[in-house]
Amino acid sequence: MDNEQYKESLLEERKSLIFAMLEQSKSFDRWILTLAAGTFGLSLVFIHQIVRDIEPVTLGFLVTAWILFALSILSTLLSFLLSQESHYKQIKDIHELLKGEIDPSDELPLNIYGRFTKRLNYCSMSTFLIGVAFLITFATLNLLSVKGA
Repeated sequence: MDNEQYKESLLEERKSLIFAMLEQSKSFDRWILTLAAGTFGLSLVFIHQIVRDIEPVTLGFLVTAWILFALSILSTLLSFLLSQESHYKQIKDIHELLKGEIDPSDELPLNIYGRFTKRLNYCSMSTFLIGVAFLITFATLNLLSVKGA
């Protein structure tokens, strides 16, 4: 395999990896939205069906969990918008590169929108997981009070 064929095979591999990365990113966003909204709904069912009398001391755990789920959903939705801006900016940069307005030897860095999108994804995952911990604490404490009655 000569050097030119090797470069072409690397470019093809790069394309497939970029496509896989974008697909996983979409899948991640969908799962976070689904899980955060579903867990919020599950907490309402838990209150209505299983524990009708909430222990007042545990209410803070529930409210905190709900706030964290809302923040998780909000950060995921914001990451959708910033992701679109990131793609638009990257397309513009590539267009400028092709027109010769950018030095072709320069590597195009991840633009500011892409960096914020990445941070928002970490934020949505973190707030979701912490919200789950608060919801589990709320449920456990209330289930223990039901069993103890």
